[in-house]
Amino acid sequence: MSLASVPPAVATVSTSMSKGVAALISKNVSILPVMCSRRVLIRKSYLTADEMHGLAHRLSVLGTNGSINSILISRDRYDNGLISSISEVQNRDRFYFEDFEVNPYKIDDCYKGYDHNSNDLSEDTLHGLEALVKATNSSQKAPVINYLNGMVTDGGYSICMGRYVVATINTRFQICNPSRGLSFDPIGFSYILPRLGKDYDQLSAEYPAVGKILALTGYVADGYDMVATGLATHFGDWLDLPYLERSLGQIPPYETQFQTSRDRDRKFNEFPIPENKFYDAAVASTLDSFMAGNAAITDIAGIGEIGEYPVSKLVNYAKGFHDIFAEDSVEGIIDGLKKASNDASTNKDYASAASELLSSLKAQSPLALLAAFRLYEHGVPNRRNADSWGNCIKRERKVILKLAQKHDYQNWKKRSGAGGKWKHSSVGEVTKDELDELFE
Repeated sequence: MSLASVPPAVATVSTSMSKGVAALISKNVSILPVMCSRRVLIRKSYLTADEMHGLAHRLSVLGTNGSINSILISRDRYDNGLISSISEVQNRDRFYFEDFEVNPYKIDDCYKGYDHNSNDLSEDTLHGLEALVKATNSSQKAPVINYLNGMVTDGGYSICMGRYVVATINTRFQICNPSRGLSFDPIGFSYILPRLGKDYDQLSAEYPAVGKILALTGYVADGYDMVATGLATHFGDWLDLPYLERSLGQIPPYETQFQTSRDRDRKFNEFPIPENKFYDAAVASTLDSFMAGNAAITDIAGIGEIGEYPVSKLVNYAKGFHDIFAEDSVEGIIDGLKKASNDASTNKDYASAASELLSSLKAQSPLALLAAFRLYEHGVPNRRNADSWGNCIKRERKVILKLAQKHDYQNWKKRSGAGGKWKHSSVGEVTKDELDELFE
């Protein structure tokens, strides 16, 4: 029976219910009622496998609940288990007028998935990431909203696959795994990255290099980059979180709201939910009212513009290096960046950017880099071998589990994440058989 025919709650329960008890009593995850909304508080940037499975199960059940209107996920900024509208409303004035000690513009870790330095990289942990992806992405009624403030890396993005993702001036996104000797965490990056910008017909969709730059170089995307590519759906202010939280709570439950057929949902999902052709206008309009802009650049009715296209360094890089990253091999990309960085006739800023990207590429594990590139190519649309999101996740899981046993990752762990003495000094030293073995 395909997952498409199974309600999300049931599909996730089959793999996650047995793991749910730990998360239900976990000090790291809380779900609190805020009138007609639900607030998910996450206290640490890492989740254990049990916490992932348990949270996935609870999100799946809440997503089918028509008696609430939304599920708002964010870090517990004060680490006190209280909703933001209780902890922070009075402290906002204290920050401005009494030199309050909390600095809302400091970039902290937000979501990192699991702890790569420990022994957390197991098949159970990776299944937990997959369960979170499916739970956040397949909500039938109450939309999942994730308010990001800080660094999101690798599998940490699994919890950011909901209908709405808010980035702030502090938000950062990075794929770090190739610098650890690993490929993508299995949440579907090889499917998502080649399609960046397509959900909202953004300018970034014209430059496929945006996905390859993120996948291969360890580029750190900021909040503007994320909105410009669709990795985030909205751009807002972290200080508005408690007010948004309270406003969402005052909206009537999903089943009593006016609904519109203009669907601005993200289309990663290969598990179509027929009931989800409608989404509630009340939550979307409330969210828009707090935001500086959204990825669609339109209001809820699709009539008026909201904000403008953000200036994105990542999109500019993708435009400038489009031909280089269109090469069909990692070696070709490296050679192209070498030429661009050494070409005296080019603009100095262009040469400097090429040199920066080249240095980042060379710092990665050669075997992991080639594995990430091949995974990416499997997910590229409009190719005969382009695959579904679900199959991309399965392939990513297979490859990363094999890489986890290889020299590069084991040596990275021994060096406490200090980075590579890699087995191969360059991608040219990696044999085809070594790479093929990862995908068998």
